[in-house]
Amino acid sequence: MSDGVHAQSYYMLANGKSASDYIFEGKLKFSMGNAFKYVSRAGRKENNTAESDLNKALVYVLSSDKEFSFIDRIKLHIRNSLLFHGDISDDKDVDHILRAIIKFEDKENIARMIVRYMKSRGINVKPEYKRYE
Repeated sequence: MSDGVHAQSYYMLANGKSASDYIFEGKLKFSMGNAFKYVSRAGRKENNTAESDLNKALVYVLSSDKEFSFIDRIKLHIRNSLLFHGDISDDKDVDHILRAIIKFEDKENIARMIVRYMKSRGINVKPEYKRYE
């Protein structure tokens, strides 16, 4: 799916795939697709800081409730666990977060992972997300 629009360096991952490849192949909908995009490009797009991108990812992760039924999330978790092998990102912590998004893990668990990652990198966490520390 890599195309001219999504092939900019900030959308390309360590394995040569783009964020949109994972979004479309993983059947991510709007909120989780945006969360995946913002985590994968955090701090790599000109004029966008990692802090800004990761806080946006948190907004999308935490607003993702109504996109899929519980049963559909379980089906996609199983499907995507089998579908996506190998590293996605060259940063193991980012890779772990992206896999959690693709596997439709619990949104609060993903939020905790993002906040932990931000804190480990000295990135400011907005007050409304401090509860996920």
